[in-house]
Amino acid sequence: MAAERWSLDTNILVYAIDCDTGEKHRIAVELLDALAERDCVLSLLDSL
Repeated sequence: MAAERWSLDTNILVYAIDCDTGEKHRIAVELLDALAERDCVLSLLDSL
């Protein structure tokens, strides 16, 4: 079975490491933890 592919905005990574963002931090950490437990491919898209 092929892995799922996810696109993740880089702001999620920023919120995950910035404890001062309150609810956004909590949600970002939960999202990254959930994705880490799945068989998926994470694609980070950058704006040009």
